[in-house]
Amino acid sequence: MTLVKIADTLNLAINERAIFVEMAKFYETDIVEHLTKTHFELAELSGHPYDKWAEFLAIPAVAGWISNNVKMLSQVAERRKLQKLGEEDTNTADANSFKALKDFNDKGKTLDNSNIVMVHLPEIETEEKK
Repeated sequence: MTLVKIADTLNLAINERAIFVEMAKFYETDIVEHLTKTHFELAELSGHPYDKWAEFLAIPAVAGWISNNVKMLSQVAERRKLQKLGEEDTNTADANSFKALKDFNDKGKTLDNSNIVMVHLPEIETEEKK
C-alpha cells in the first residue's frame, strides 16, 4: 500500500486528511531521500509546518509504513555489503558495518514472549501445628 493510500484512508476530517494526503504525495516524490529526513527538514523542503510533519509521521499506519521501508532498504544494504565483502579488498570497518547491518536486520525476527512468574505462597498453618 502506498503512503498516499494510507493517508487517504485515515479516519480524519476531510480538510485534515487532505493535508496529510498532500504531505504523503510530497514524501513519495523521493522516498529513499525522504526516509532519512527529520520533520524539520521535511518542513523546510515542503512548506508544511514541522509540527504537522511530526503529527503525520507519528500516525501508527504511517510510522509502520516508514519502518517497513527502512527495513527493506537495510536488507538491500546488507546484501550489497555482503557482495562487496566477497569481491573487494575489505577491512575490519567493512566487516563491522556488515555485522551491524545484519544485527539490525535480525532484530525483531524472533520474539521471545515467554514469561517467568514466581509466586511465593506462605505456608498455611494447620491446627496440628498450633
